[in-house]
Formats: sequence, C-alpha cells, structure tokens
Amino acid sequence: MIGMKGKVLPYVAALITAALIASLSVALPAGIRVVREIPNVWIGTIYIRADGSVYPPDAPIKTHDNVTYTLTGDIMSYADGIVVERDNIILDGAGYTIQRKSNVTVSRSDPAPPPPLIYKGINIQGRSNVTIKNTVIIGFDYGIYLDHSFNNVIIRNDVTSNQIGIYLTGSSNYNIISENNIANNDLGIRLWGHSNHNRISRNNVTNNSGGILLSSSNNIISENNIVNNGCGISLNHSFNNTITGNVFVNNSLVVLPPTYGNVVKSNTVNGKPLVYLEGVSGWVISDAGQVILVKCKRITIKGLNLSNTHVGIQLLETSDTRVISNNIANNYFGIWLWYSSNNVISENNIMNNTDGILLSHSLSNIISGNNITGNTLDGIMLAYSSNNTVRGNNIANNKHGIWLAHSSNNVIYHNNFVNNSQHVRIDCYDVCPPTNVWDDGYPSGGNYWSDYTGVDSYSGPYQNETGSDGIGDTPYVIDENNIDRYPLINPWTQESEMATPPSWIETRLRYFAVVVIAIIVVTVAILRRKRRGV
Repeated sequence: MIGMKGKVLPYVAALITAALIASLSVALPAGIRVVREIPNVWIGTIYIRADGSVYPPDAPIKTHDNVTYTLTGDIMSYADGIVVERDNIILDGAGYTIQRKSNVTVSRSDPAPPPPLIYKGINIQGRSNVTIKNTVIIGFDYGIYLDHSFNNVIIRNDVTSNQIGIYLTGSSNYNIISENNIANNDLGIRLWGHSNHNRISRNNVTNNSGGILLSSSNNIISENNIVNNGCGISLNHSFNNTITGNVFVNNSLVVLPPTYGNVVKSNTVNGKPLVYLEGVSGWVISDAGQVILVKCKRITIKGLNLSNTHVGIQLLETSDTRVISNNIANNYFGIWLWYSSNNVISENNIMNNTDGILLSHSLSNIISGNNITGNTLDGIMLAYSSNNTVRGNNIANNKHGIWLAHSSNNVIYHNNFVNNSQHVRIDCYDVCPPTNVWDDGYPSGGNYWSDYTGVDSYSGPYQNETGSDGIGDTPYVIDENNIDRYPLINPWTQESEMATPPSWIETRLRYFAVVVIAIIVVTVAILRRKRRGV
C-alpha cells in the first residue's frame, strides 16, 4: 500500500539500461575466485617472444620449429598464464592446465593496495594467425583474451571458472571459436569493442551466468549447445549477426536495444522453435519456446507454454499485437515490452517468474484478465510508460504487485491485489509526482485490496447515501497523488462487472430519455387530433 519516492532507482536502471546485463552476469574482483589448485606444478608466466624464443627457459613448453609450441606440464600463475608475442604459431596445450594461483595477498604494511589488475590465462594482443588448442584454463579474470587480433583459431579448449571465459575486444575480427567446452564462468564468451566478422560454432556453453554476449556486428553464432546459463545469448547494440542452428536448454536469447538487422533462424529453446521476427506483420504464432518481435505489427501470440527462458516474450518497437492465453512461468522476465504501443496482453497465466510483465517506454497498451502470481520481484512493472490500462487482473503473492517508475496517466482498476509484500510501489525522479487513475468511477469501482480495512455501510458517488453497495466507504490511499476512491469490498470477477448497476449519470440519462419520448408521443397524438378536427 505504501508509495515510495526516491531520487535513485538502482533496480529500474538495472532493468532498463545496460545494467540489465547484471542479471546475466556478475563481475567479481580479481583473485577471489575459489578453485582447486593443482599441487606441485610449475609456477610463473610463460612468454612466447616475437623471435620464437620462450621465456623463462625452464618453462614446461617445447618447440622444435618455432611454429608449434606444446605444453609439457601444468602451469600455475600469480598473473597471466601465457603471453603470446608471435604471429603464425600453434599453441597446443596437450590437455595440460593453466590455472591462476588464488592466494595473492597484499602486505598490511603497504600504504595502499595496488590497483586491481586483470589477469589472463592466455593473453594475445595485436596478433594474427595464432591457434590455441587442447588447453584447460581455470580461474583467471579472462581465460583467453584477444585484443586487436585477427584470423586466430580457438579450438577444443576447456575454459572453466573464469570471470570471462573467452573475451574478444578492440576490433578483434575474423577469428574462429569452435568446439570448446566453456563452463562455470561468469560470462562464457564476450565480443566487445567492434569485434566483428567472427565465427562461434559447435561449442558447449554451459552453467555460466551469461553464455554468449555480443556487442558487435556481422558475426556468426551457429550450432552451439547452450545449456543452463543465466542467459544463453545476449545481443546488445549488435547488428547484422547470424544466429542459426543453436540449441538452448533452460536459457534463451535476449535482445538489448538498439539491436536490429540480425538473422535468427533454425534455433530451438527447450525443444521448441525460437521465433524471432523483425519487420513483419500479420503473423500468428502458436508454437514456440520463446518469441522475440522487433519492429513488427499485428502479430498474435496465442496458446504457448513458455518456461525456463530469460525472456519468454519480448516485443521491441512492436505495435497492434495480441499476447493472449499463454502460460508463462519460471522465466526471468515473463513478458517485456520496449518502446511498444497499442498492444494487448490478456488472459495469460504469468507465474513464478522474477518479473511477470515489464513495460519500458511503452504507451497505450492494455493488460487485462491475466493471472499474475508468485513472481519474485514484480507482478507488473511500468517504467517510463504512460497511458496504459491495467484492468481485471489477479495480482497475488508477488513482492510488488505493481511497480510504477516514472510512469503516469495509467488507468488501473478492477484488479485483485492479494497478499503481495507491497501492493504498489511508486518511484519518481525527473517528473514528480506521478499520478495514475486507480478506479473506474462510481458505481463501477476501483480495485480489490487484501489489506483494505474500511467498511461498506453507505453508497453513492460520495458514499453518503444509506445502504451498502460493495464499495468501501473510505478511499484506499497509496500516496497523496494516487488514490483508489472506490475500493471494492469483495474480489472482482467478470460476473461482478456484468452485474454492475448503471451509474447515476446513466440512470438520469435513461430517465430523461423516457420523459422526452413520452413528451414526443403526447405531442404527436395532439397534432393528429387537431388535423382530424377533433
């Protein structure tokens, strides 16, 4: 019931801006990851110099031709594992392990700790035509790191328990990442900083907080097994990528706008088609494991069972679309609209998600007749979204029944707010106070609130007439700008709406109409009598 206003909206930012990626991954400071260390191994950093030599000379690595370098033992390092300074080589791990030694400490006598450093299992900067294969890499900030590097191959490696398993940045283009096992990292693979025209194929990407994150374009992601990640693939400011033939299990694709022009086809989510449409209209979708619409119109999404995805249904810049009669459960976001207007979300079961329905920068949508229950955070969240109608929903057992952030002029009535930790949360920063409408006037009424303590002894638009009417005699106050004037005493049902008596205005209009008709009938009769000369 309590409305909350704050100058800082950390969760809103996390949902709507790039901080939403925090739901896909968790960045940890260097050196705190707990991994099992290998006993009795060589400790240090190996450098493959530009002239082909290896430093230090006692490192467990051999080469006979300064082209192929093969590990002969495991490596543990306080810093980087292997630094490659030479082009046109093959680094063969031969199944050996490169692991970050975790017990790095700073002396208490130091005036200040050193700035945090980023350590890499294999560090490749400004290199080309390097192949990395058959290596186990554990416990680094970045398992394999490519910066400004081209035409390299990363194949058949086991990259686990790093902050980022494989990281391409600084316009690292035309590289191949294939047949690797990438597991238990914060982020499995990340392409950043205009790293374009890369191919990621036939990898097993499992149990990472975020599977594959792209902020790059013109890449191909194909035939990967992407299983049990917080998010399977994320496209953020990414254009003209091809995503095809991937198998998602208990995770999915998520699009963080602006992202356009991507080709997404022949993928499955939990054994069903991943339906991704861009710039089309007039489709009916009745079979899918996930639905993403980008700049579409007049789409119908009906009768789906969507679960264990990051976003069950996602609409971006999409309008005049109906989302009806779906079961949407156990996702991070059940339904997410971004800059989407004039859509209808109706008669869905939206249960046990983190957030049930999220509208971001979206106008003039209707959310009606849904069962929205048991969502960990929000049943419905409206962020920077106005002129929407929320009516006739059962909103129960969520942390927040509805959260309005920078959202005003929404009409919210005939909903049942039952046993939510907080029925309504309201936040504002730049435009305050946000004002929304919480009832449909008298006698239609407002919402049912399970914590309403008023009584029903009177009736009438001012609740001062004798006799009860199913509406509380006192308003339900959310805050001084958001008030349900006519809270319902009993839960709202479709039948109760059908039985709602006409309003006092309607009654008076009907009475006036009857009087006018009577006057007309009498007048006509008189005129006829006069014409007959009676």
